[in-house]
Amino acid sequence: MPYSNKIKYLKKLDPNEKNSLLEIWEKSVLATHHFLDEKNFNIIKDYLKNAALTELQFLFYYKNKKLVGFLGFHHDIIEMLFIDPQYFRQKCGEKLIKKALNDFNIQRVEVNKDNFNAIKFYKKMGFKGDEEYVDDFGYTLIKLELE
Repeated sequence: MPYSNKIKYLKKLDPNEKNSLLEIWEKSVLATHHFLDEKNFNIIKDYLKNAALTELQFLFYYKNKKLVGFLGFHHDIIEMLFIDPQYFRQKCGEKLIKKALNDFNIQRVEVNKDNFNAIKFYKKMGFKGDEEYVDDFGYTLIKLELE
């Protein structure tokens, strides 16, 4: 019997899980965040490497025992959602969102204004909004909420 897809809830990350998260983050960002300059990419990458990430909870999505994506959240807000580019358009992000909405009462997400695919994805998942602000890196983010 083939191994089924699985979403694993993690309240904290061990070093191996954090390394896996960083690998997926980097692959996904390089494939999708064309608006992010190299300097800020490296600043964020270093921050994530050194951050304890203890304030976040995670959902890790596995396909055939391989980690292919994750969602990090704090209270009712999605802080990060990244999928290995090999698994784009295979409903991995959708399954993570549905699990987060159903089991953890997620209500909000903030998305870079230049990340058109992410905005389209979250709107498809039922998020709405257009309130903007500029983050610490000078990027404009859009606040989206469930109605």
